[in-house]
Amino acid sequence: MRHRPFRFGNPCAFVAWLLILPAVPARAQLRMEVIPFESVTLTNQQALLGQTQGEPVTIAGELRLPSRGTDKVPAVVLVHGVGGLMRNQDEWARVLNSWGIAAFVLDYLSGRGIAPYSSEDFRLLAPAGTVDLYRALSLLSRHPRIDPDRIAVMGFSRGATATLLSSTDRFRALYGPKDVQFAAYIGLYPSCLLRYRNVAAAAARPIRLFHGTGDDWTPVEPCRTVVADLKKAGADVVLTEFPGATHAYDDPSNRERMNFAGAVTFRKCSLAEGEGGTTMNARTGRLFDYSDPCVERGVSLQYDEAATADTRKAVKDLLGSVLAVRQAAAAPVAVAKAGDSGTAAEARAMLERAVVALKASKADALARFQKGEAGFKDRDLYVFCIGPDGTWSAHPSVQGQSVKAWPDADGTLPGEKMLTSAQEGKISELSYHWPRPGAVEPVLKVAYFTKVGDQVCGVGYYK
Repeated sequence: MRHRPFRFGNPCAFVAWLLILPAVPARAQLRMEVIPFESVTLTNQQALLGQTQGEPVTIAGELRLPSRGTDKVPAVVLVHGVGGLMRNQDEWARVLNSWGIAAFVLDYLSGRGIAPYSSEDFRLLAPAGTVDLYRALSLLSRHPRIDPDRIAVMGFSRGATATLLSSTDRFRALYGPKDVQFAAYIGLYPSCLLRYRNVAAAAARPIRLFHGTGDDWTPVEPCRTVVADLKKAGADVVLTEFPGATHAYDDPSNRERMNFAGAVTFRKCSLAEGEGGTTMNARTGRLFDYSDPCVERGVSLQYDEAATADTRKAVKDLLGSVLAVRQAAAAPVAVAKAGDSGTAAEARAMLERAVVALKASKADALARFQKGEAGFKDRDLYVFCIGPDGTWSAHPSVQGQSVKAWPDADGTLPGEKMLTSAQEGKISELSYHWPRPGAVEPVLKVAYFTKVGDQVCGVGYYK
């Protein structure tokens, strides 16, 4: 049977939605609130042209906080696709809460009076949806319980496409808030069938996409091209593919394979943004509309437990890394005690967090490393970096100096060794001699180091 959408764009719909939720442990979610906010309904053409004068609308989201209290917590905006809210968004909200992360479950259909799977639903396209995502971000950034620096977005299907577009400089410049941006962008089975202009430049934040090779609604192949373009432009983007997995592979409502005959799909279409915000059939060169012969109906859906588990693990690892950096920024830096030294495990963990920080923003990360902020200075542990010109781009005592000015006791150059041997994605080790902070006499030290973009960075511990 078809999976049923949950909708709460108005209070009555929300109450009905609560009544059909399965029973959960009392500690699973301790507070929920429905928050309406203002947005605007734009046509796809208006959104592509950067127009803002659409039809005003009030939509809503349900904020599920993981705990009571007054402390600020991280959050993820969950963005549904065609058909409205499904059971998988509810499941993801519960999982996020169990990780200590708030979930803001966005409903952008009910407030617009759009019925799930109606022609109006299918005609909503992702570019216009970026406005809702940015409005939700702005709303949450002002909430007293949400840390504005630790808000990520996670979309599904059409919501995943809107999530991907919201990561680009083009749409952030048009519709994004100026004082805050998402910490990470996560998309499950997005549609990449329409090639947009000027979307290769993306935010300096992680972008993670998950897709099944058996998806006959939004095929994975075009997303490979999009991801390749983003990588060429320097984006931190990863596409994970699950063999045989269908669309909505994470929705447990579809444990038996379900054939959805009425679903509109563009899987046979090759679409491209044309002049004046138009959508063109790239093969025929004609203006695209829903009567185009490439438009088909009928898709299949089936829950994939293994793919869902792998996706959850990857998302948990990503959010743990990204949000750990933000969390450390709010924590006081530990004061080192005399004789108190960091361990090898602590040094490696600090380097792993530094890599995440560099990928998010190189300039911000180097400034934090140099100042010892955001948890990047702990007792005698600190982050150092070497730039492509062979000078220390971050170091508490020798920043700006050449690595050649600091030889080891045997005349070798540890900084130069790291600069020439570091590899992207691999953490290596090097032993050398270096004075402890505040001391003069060099002692044995071991550094973990790796390459991130044009920087070679490391964290050393003293033996």
